[in-house]
Amino acid sequence: MLRSVRLASVGARRFSASAKRTSLNADLAEGYGPWTMTADEDLLQIVTTANVACGGHAGDANIMAAVLERAAVHGVSVGAHPGYDDKPGFGRRVLKMELDEIEHLIACQVGALLGVAALVRARRAAGGDAAAEVTHVKPHGALNNLACVDASVAAAITRGVAGVDPGLIMLAPVRAALASMRP
Repeated sequence: MLRSVRLASVGARRFSASAKRTSLNADLAEGYGPWTMTADEDLLQIVTTANVACGGHAGDANIMAAVLERAAVHGVSVGAHPGYDDKPGFGRRVLKMELDEIEHLIACQVGALLGVAALVRARRAAGGDAAAEVTHVKPHGALNNLACVDASVAAAITRGVAGVDPGLIMLAPVRAALASMRP
């Protein structure tokens, strides 16, 4: 079953018992091919969690792998950042899709990041290094906005994630339809 949490409750870095726990989160890997759109390396030095674009609105296998590698070095928790398959619109436009199509879209993108993460983990383990684990999902852009107000879309996203890995944490704004979903 997916766990729905507030944005500040995930992070790979350890804090003392007396320290206030805050998770600084950023969307990364938002480029594709030779184009980069975010200062991934700079951001990985200051964030505790990163949402990795996984091929819909942005991202590709190479940029996902690069961000996962660097996130491991910096001790940053990573999550999938799936969105509409809309690179020209950067996932900011609502695309008409059936609910089962949304489930497939989410499963495909989350599964892609988990697959790349498994490869990165195997490579890093061979060298004796720790690897970044995929811990959460934060939908992107227009799909996330729609899931916040439309319970059927939120449920489709939740089912898509749960079909791939029911242990992933779902990040959602407080009081959003997405925050109250269970598969």
